[in-house]
Amino acid sequence: IESREQACLAIMNRLQETSGLPTPTPREIERHDAILVLGEDPVQSAARLGLNLRQAVLSRREELAEQIGVPAWNAEAVKTLGQDRYHPLHIVWPAPTELDSVAVARHALAPDDIARLGFAVAHAIDPAAPPVDGLDPASQERAGEIAVSLLKAARPLVVSGGSLASEAILEAAGAVARALSRRAAQGGLVLIRREANSTGLSLMGGQTLDWALDELSEGRADAVVVLENDLYQRLPADRVEQALARANTRVVLDHQRTRTAEGADFILPAASFAEGSGTLVNLEGRAQRFFRVFEPAYLRPETRIHESWRWLHTLAAGLRGEAPGDISLDLATRACAGAHPGLAGIVDAAPGPDYRIEGLRLAREPQRYSGRTAMRANLDVNEPRPPQDTDTPFAYSMEGYSGFDRPRQQIPFAWAPGWNSPQAWNKFTDEVGGHLRGGDPGIRLIRPQPGHREYPDPVFDDGATDSSGLRALVLPRVFGGEETSARAEPVRQRMTAPVVI
Repeated sequence: IESREQACLAIMNRLQETSGLPTPTPREIERHDAILVLGEDPVQSAARLGLNLRQAVLSRREELAEQIGVPAWNAEAVKTLGQDRYHPLHIVWPAPTELDSVAVARHALAPDDIARLGFAVAHAIDPAAPPVDGLDPASQERAGEIAVSLLKAARPLVVSGGSLASEAILEAAGAVARALSRRAAQGGLVLIRREANSTGLSLMGGQTLDWALDELSEGRADAVVVLENDLYQRLPADRVEQALARANTRVVLDHQRTRTAEGADFILPAASFAEGSGTLVNLEGRAQRFFRVFEPAYLRPETRIHESWRWLHTLAAGLRGEAPGDISLDLATRACAGAHPGLAGIVDAAPGPDYRIEGLRLAREPQRYSGRTAMRANLDVNEPRPPQDTDTPFAYSMEGYSGFDRPRQQIPFAWAPGWNSPQAWNKFTDEVGGHLRGGDPGIRLIRPQPGHREYPDPVFDDGATDSSGLRALVLPRVFGGEETSARAEPVRQRMTAPVVI
């Protein structure tokens, strides 16, 4: 990834450890009663969290209903009672958002002004925070109003992220969180990343894409391996082309035909999320295991698709002049945890392949998996033995444990006699709409550290402007804003045309 994005990710990881406020889960977000969104558009950059924020704002209806004895299930009465009375939501963002209709106020500001307002809010909450020099009276008044809303709340929440690629905005959000941690016992901080495993990548460390292209351009490297990444989505095309042209060998591992792959000397077919198993780290800092849905070679015997970590293992063995040894998800996970201290906990994100219930593997397929025996009938009407999965506790079959009486975290599908499919989840949770009886899947790698850190001095990155003094900002879009989903036809149909706001 490019240098500014990597710097922002490093700041977000640090703030989650040192700001003094924890990162709530999506469910916990809905229990907060005052929210500041600083330099982010959650509906477009993290749509599910955008819904959680809307529910948090609307939850004042339930509180008002409880005060006068209206039951929560009486939805229409609760809605009528609430009318336009919401928990306070302040949005600071350059353009209109989908949450404006339920917000107390939206302040349309440039990135550097967003950061200034954030630092001013921190100072208004805690006078020990550094003041912002040269702040106009209107901004000071805004900062005071936001600070009062957050201080009145029992559970204030600060939301920010890297959509504007501004380190100053993130530091300002961290300053607000740090100020609240000294005044509010149950606050929260949510920092939105750009992609699914951005947090995991930043915990691994390493150099930036800018550094890698410089190594190629200046002749200090003559071969490059690109791992599930279209470099043309990261940096200007002319810079990428100039650097790749200097490489004698270009190897690309990917599950999509990208512009980067078109110029490769060797393309190794990597597994998609549905074809492979691995670990992702989400914005909470929670490591979560994902499991292969199907074995590609079972449906297409000629395929050579493998997980990227298997390809890398084979390449490393070849460079050492050795024959590739055995490699499994468990071994790869332990090797990664041992090499990167920040990822040491990923080995505990899920049980290993030897996990059993009553001596049984976990069934991937429900008992009513219609058409299972016809999945490869176009190849041979004789049904071969299902593939054997040595990486996970799941079986490629209906055979195996699929019940709900034994609490577990790994549940490929929910089914119970007499229940419609969504309602069957009630059999797996501690109460209706509650947590899984086996506990929430995954494990937190990033947690707040005890002690109050010092406030950073306000620093602003005004950004590049053209001759007219204007600055171009790339705003996030829920449909088409993500590289892989933008290839799907249903998403493409919902993408908006490029516009200048």
